[in-house]
Amino acid sequence: MPITDKLVVEFANTVNLPPDVVNDKKLLRDGLAALLYHHCLISPFHALSMTGLTRRGFEDRLAYFGYTALDERDFADEIAAAEQLASNRPGSL
Repeated sequence: MPITDKLVVEFANTVNLPPDVVNDKKLLRDGLAALLYHHCLISPFHALSMTGLTRRGFEDRLAYFGYTALDERDFADEIAAAEQLASNRPGSL
């Protein structure tokens, strides 16, 4: 049987969130995972474990919250890797 840790979030009485937001636990959970992942506070593995999504599903969910799986620091590495792959293929450019 899996161990489930629970996180309880309390809002100040002065915060009037719409009931559909407060009751959408998936939205809140996924948003928290996206925020923590974006700020490098949790690993991709932890984010996937929190949300129960696949890697691709989590990347899509990141976009929903305005984040990307890659940031500008990753682009140079991704381009270099793509160029390396292309140079190893017969008939590549």
